[in-house]
Amino acid sequence: MKLGLVLGGGGARGAAHIGVLFELERMGIRPDVITGTSIGGIVGALVAAGLPLQDIYRFFTGFTFGQVYERPENFSSLVSNNKLRGMLETAIGRPDFSDLALPLAVIATDLRTGEEVVLREGDVISAVLATSAIPPALPPIERNDRILIDGGVLNNVPVDVAVAMGADITIAIDITSNRVQYGDVDELPSAEGHGLFVRTLVRVARQPIWQIMLNTVDIAVQNSVEAKLALTAPDVLIRPNLSTIGLFDFHRLEEGILVGREAVKDHEVEIARVINR
Repeated sequence: MKLGLVLGGGGARGAAHIGVLFELERMGIRPDVITGTSIGGIVGALVAAGLPLQDIYRFFTGFTFGQVYERPENFSSLVSNNKLRGMLETAIGRPDFSDLALPLAVIATDLRTGEEVVLREGDVISAVLATSAIPPALPPIERNDRILIDGGVLNNVPVDVAVAMGADITIAIDITSNRVQYGDVDELPSAEGHGLFVRTLVRVARQPIWQIMLNTVDIAVQNSVEAKLALTAPDVLIRPNLSTIGLFDFHRLEEGILVGREAVKDHEVEIARVINR
């Protein structure tokens, strides 16, 4: 029996994935197949590459405004992905999918055709940058004659892809199930001590127009997730309560991890029953 772990997209809410992984490890559960979208694709790639959980945790402690975001090279995005690329290469090198310890698929969207693109071959880093290229924050990725953006637009919790890869049992982590309340910006990080660009980003993130845009994305993605899961339901669906954590609240890592841990504990009997089946 193959276990497929499905890691959904949701920006900084992906901290919950780390908490989930810690609890699954405590239960002695390891996936045989991993699929992920956006931040779920990033976490999935680190796991599939064989990175220990403590190293994955340390990787995400580097997700701050000053350490990840920098001025874009052109007008296709608000920030550059160069620092994220460097962090990924430092963590796992430049592997192909065939080099990974576990089968992995990440989901992107073709900006020209509107098609869902399942990435399972070739360079892992460019695939991860594509699945996490949420517009307008991060730039699209050119890969195999396609212009790719975040896969959450079409398949944010890719259970169907895990099944297609041979998973007999699927555990899915959906971090899009709760929306941040409009105007909830009190927890944004301080820009003190950072350069002009980062200070400007923080100021923009405090504006109502930014909150409206993020909530609009949440609503669209949530509806897409419900439609997909109605067609291919996972054996266990875990929806951590992340209603107050925004897409870019990476400074709330510890809080998200704790919520992920608690969510697995709430489903522990169900998970054990499915695994033992």
